[in-house]
Amino acid sequence: MNRHTFGVLCEMISDIGGLRGTRNMSLQEIVAMFLYTSSHHKKNRSRGHYFYRSGESVSRQFNLCLLVVLKLHHHLLKKPTPITEDCEDSRWKCFQNCLGALDGTFIKVYVPNEDRGRYRTRKRNLAMNVLGVCTPNMEFVFVLPGWEGSAHDGRVLRDAISRPNGLKVSRDAGYTNCEGFLAPYRGHRYHLKEWGDRVPASAEEYFNMKHSKARNVIERTFGLLKGSCDQQWKGEGGFRNGYLNHLELMLNNKFPGCGLKAIPHIESKFKWFKDKYAIVAEMVNKTSGFQWDEETSTIQCERQAYDDFCKTHPKAGGLWKTPFPYLSKLDDIFGVERANGLAAELPEDSIHNLEKDVVHLDNDSDDEELYSTPTSSC
Repeated sequence: MNRHTFGVLCEMISDIGGLRGTRNMSLQEIVAMFLYTSSHHKKNRSRGHYFYRSGESVSRQFNLCLLVVLKLHHHLLKKPTPITEDCEDSRWKCFQNCLGALDGTFIKVYVPNEDRGRYRTRKRNLAMNVLGVCTPNMEFVFVLPGWEGSAHDGRVLRDAISRPNGLKVSRDAGYTNCEGFLAPYRGHRYHLKEWGDRVPASAEEYFNMKHSKARNVIERTFGLLKGSCDQQWKGEGGFRNGYLNHLELMLNNKFPGCGLKAIPHIESKFKWFKDKYAIVAEMVNKTSGFQWDEETSTIQCERQAYDDFCKTHPKAGGLWKTPFPYLSKLDDIFGVERANGLAAELPEDSIHNLEKDVVHLDNDSDDEELYSTPTSSC
């Protein structure tokens, strides 16, 4: 960020957000502390030493500035405009009335030990699943952060479209087609690196090639966003190494000669249990019209409701009036690792929740503690 951009941001924070400096701390210093905290992996004590401020002052001013920046989302997030018929961009002229491109990305995070399972991705990293939408000019128009890394992209999208956003954009093959969204054909070449010098062999491949060229803008936008942050922001986590081999040893001790191997037998069954548990948990906890019968260990619902659920959740097949006696035990194993989306927030939600924590927005009367440089006495 250059000085001009920094000055513009300070003006927006002051004029639109209403944040002012204090007797001992200018607005420019508050904004600088906020930007430094947001882009560098430093402890609160280190930030205090860097700015010669107490840890309490750094924390309080950061939250005040964060609240104001969140209130700027109507100005910082661009208003999307549909692609017109006279569009000259070869990548987008085929997608008239489209507003932009949609995709998800993982942002690595640090979380408490008890929450690590829910934030663990397929690559064993701890991360947050962030959904973003940008225009062809690489300007963000919608962002939904907060979902745990274990959540599937489709689940995050369902949460996003249930909120008042009104977006209709193109998206990648990880999502399915529904009203207002345009996904590529499955089973055909899609990603640009798969094409090389070859030409499309069918209408579906031609559409996928055009779709991929247009949607690539969201990947480049996310790339620029991540590149602007300190690479020391990284997550940690993962299952303890060798857990499948340990399960194999336990099973062979319990059932000698069973011949069960970590891969593929135990790994496959482990995945089956996890998938089924996720489906049953979403039915019971997240979907209206579904109840759990403890006596019969079955899901109770209308057949039509079950059929409608299976249309969007193909893995739910075979659960109609079929006992699933493992729910309580699997809840102990997978329950703490299942993404719930409780931390997912739009800017409006973040503002509402942060205002509960920030009590004194007018901090002119606060005395800032400045660190003094010790002097030696003679």
